[in-house]
Amino acid sequence: MEIKKIVLVAILSILILRVSSQSVYIPKSEIIESRNGKSYYVHTVRKGQTVYSIAKVYNVTPNEIYFENPVAKKGLLINQNLFIPTVNKETELKNDVVTADFDFFYHVASKNETFARLSSIYLIPERYIFKANPNLSSPLREGEYVKIPVEDSFDILDGKAKKRSSTRSVKASNTGSAYSKRVNNPASNNSSASKLNTSDNRSKSNSANNRIPADISETVSFNPDIAVIPDYRHVVILGETTKTIANKYDIPVDILKAANPGLGNNVTKGDRLRVPDKTKLQKTIKEQPLNNNEPKIIEPTTDTNISIPAATSPQYETIKHKVKKKETLYSIGREYGVTVSELMQANNGLTTTISIRQIILVPKKKISTPYIIHRVENKTKVSKIAKLYRIPVYQIKEYNPEVGKRVYSGQDIKIPVGNHAIIMTLPLVNDKVSRSHEQSDRYKHITENRSSHCNFTPDGNRIFKIALMIPMFLEEADSLNKEEFLLSHQPFFSPFRFIQFYEGALLALDSLTKQGMKVEMYVYDVGRNLTKTTEVLRQRELRNMDLIIGPFYSNSFNQVALFAGNFNIPIVNPLSYREAVINDYKTVIKVKPEILSQVVMIKTYVNIFANYSKVFLISQTSYKDADKVIEINNGIISELEPQIKFSNEELLDLAFAVAQRDTLYEDVNTPPPFIIENTEIYPSILESIPSDSTVINNYLIRINYATDSLHPFLENASPLRNNLVLLYGTKKSFILDVINRLNECRDTFDIQLLGVPTWERINNLSNVEMNNLNLSYFASNYINYQSESTQDFIDTFRNNFSSEPDYYAFSGFDVTYYFLSSLFYLGDDFSDCLDQFPMKLLQSTYSFKRVANTDNFENKYWNLLQLKHMTKIKIPDNIILPEKEVLTYD
Repeated sequence: MEIKKIVLVAILSILILRVSSQSVYIPKSEIIESRNGKSYYVHTVRKGQTVYSIAKVYNVTPNEIYFENPVAKKGLLINQNLFIPTVNKETELKNDVVTADFDFFYHVASKNETFARLSSIYLIPERYIFKANPNLSSPLREGEYVKIPVEDSFDILDGKAKKRSSTRSVKASNTGSAYSKRVNNPASNNSSASKLNTSDNRSKSNSANNRIPADISETVSFNPDIAVIPDYRHVVILGETTKTIANKYDIPVDILKAANPGLGNNVTKGDRLRVPDKTKLQKTIKEQPLNNNEPKIIEPTTDTNISIPAATSPQYETIKHKVKKKETLYSIGREYGVTVSELMQANNGLTTTISIRQIILVPKKKISTPYIIHRVENKTKVSKIAKLYRIPVYQIKEYNPEVGKRVYSGQDIKIPVGNHAIIMTLPLVNDKVSRSHEQSDRYKHITENRSSHCNFTPDGNRIFKIALMIPMFLEEADSLNKEEFLLSHQPFFSPFRFIQFYEGALLALDSLTKQGMKVEMYVYDVGRNLTKTTEVLRQRELRNMDLIIGPFYSNSFNQVALFAGNFNIPIVNPLSYREAVINDYKTVIKVKPEILSQVVMIKTYVNIFANYSKVFLISQTSYKDADKVIEINNGIISELEPQIKFSNEELLDLAFAVAQRDTLYEDVNTPPPFIIENTEIYPSILESIPSDSTVINNYLIRINYATDSLHPFLENASPLRNNLVLLYGTKKSFILDVINRLNECRDTFDIQLLGVPTWERINNLSNVEMNNLNLSYFASNYINYQSESTQDFIDTFRNNFSSEPDYYAFSGFDVTYYFLSSLFYLGDDFSDCLDQFPMKLLQSTYSFKRVANTDNFENKYWNLLQLKHMTKIKIPDNIILPEKEVLTYD
């Protein structure tokens, strides 16, 4: 599938349709009138003019003209006057976001939509929508932009909390978005998204989007004063009713209905309901026992599938296990930490062919290691063994780092046990741990970190809904010169910039569907413009997504993140380094790693590679990123030895070398005192005890380059040992200046440079000068083109798209594969267990940690790269990372 060719054909088709409308010269009106406090150009329509061509002249979208001039929808008339806003909608929206006192996202109203309707859609009290939009009235006009405040803004709107400070980075500009024609797509209910459906075709009659309104007799009045569990929504599963959900949370049905406007007795799979906080309900509410009205399940007295126990008594006490759908005898044994042969010994006549609801006796035995052994009978793939035990491949490789893609007859493979296994600690022998216990310790972090409720089992029945928001910039075709475009190379043509991210995502999607995952992927064209982003947010299917990936640009991401937080939908930011994305929003997962994760690696680096070095930390100013610089400073100090020893003989040699620079010095004399590392040395004392050593204080030198320049380095650098320079900088001009000056010192000092925090973002640095300084630096991405998996990906990409994969192709694959895998294996435990689901991918490793007590996650993994002989190499993780954080699988 040659996506680029398809996009190019679409662009040129749009261009051909519109080129005639651009050929008519349209002068911009100089007449400006004020209507309802807003300024408008008054444009008189002339022959040959269209709404689209007029919109281009005034830098607005056709929708803005239609909104202000509804009669224009029926067609333009010669000499008709059109009122066109002097400030376009894009600029207006951006200014509103910057200047607002509270957080909100936009909703574009449908015809005659009411505040009450919006209250039921977004599950927030109607009065807050009214307070956020004091200039609007209900019913709303079609196309009106309505501010939907998020829950954290309610106290601000009530005057109970301070107004939000404007810290969001939103660029207000005077340029509006060009109009991008929406194409109806039957597969996505006329939304602007392209839908990729990997599941079986099935009726959508049970979709939340098509829910039949509840009978009015089933509903109760909405009560906005009911306290609900903050930042939480109950997602309805198949078979649930309003009553069973209320029983689950031990709250009255009427209270649940009152917290969710329009809720009747029946609910639809995928609905997201606010849940009242039981602890804050009034004492007068009669409490009912949990699950009081749920039907009781009566077990049959006989079952033809029950295994007959062995004639002899089992060696261990047993427990009964009822076989569930898709379980295998191997997966059952793994869950309890027993082998298949042990299961067969405990169940006379048991074979590997089992059926649902069959009862199997499982030996209740203690094991000393968090794994069982699988003996390979014939050459096979690791993926087949993983499927047999119903676990992901990475878990097998985590316990068996030496295995490749295939295993061979007679090979023993360690299979990690499940949550029901009983792992004991072996006693100590002669103050030393036994060999078995040493092996247990090696994997101790795996069992300790795994929460007991996390079940890493793929769900092949559920259909996962994913939104992929990529900037396609198709509207840029409007300004193309067709002949010039076709005759010249266009490397920076925006519609092609991110297309490979999409292509990489397609390959990841294809890989997971082959593993049994069912996915509906909706692809949206979301760029920088808020007007375009808001149009996407009005699509009804977005409210029921399991995951949103993107948008890529900050303005749009901020809006979608607020929307996602309102519906408790995880949203992935794949490309941004901004910390604000996890500090300002809910349910955000930041793929680019946090800067402070580098501190641990820097400490290890200093300890291993620069233990005997003089260490300098240079920053551009004393205030920029001061908190991070201080953390790095403290981390280095904790690793440095307080003092360093030099032999008196080498100090004497240095004293003579320094003295000989003075033309008046005579070799027969004792050299005069000199200074090394800002410490004065007396050669006369050294001569008296040449076999002894001299101790010099060893401390970190902090340099504020803006005020100190490089003078502290020149005064403290050592000619007798290596000098490690940590250069903290984000501006290219600053980094280049320091590198150039350090290169001038190479003849006098041995210098080793460590670049922090994100030098991978700085282009066109001199590789020669950095190579001379033995540069190492942190990178969020590193592609090993020699690895088998990378070569397989490149071959597959070439075969599918007839082009070479770039950075975005690898990113698209990694991001999509990881997060779809997470949903596939974690399901409803996604938010609870993501920090226990590390994975090594094509160009990086994803190892997420929860941000404080939130539902936000941030990657903590960095690659540490080194420039050696003009070649970029990766310092192995087992050298630079703590053992418990090293992932050894490929």
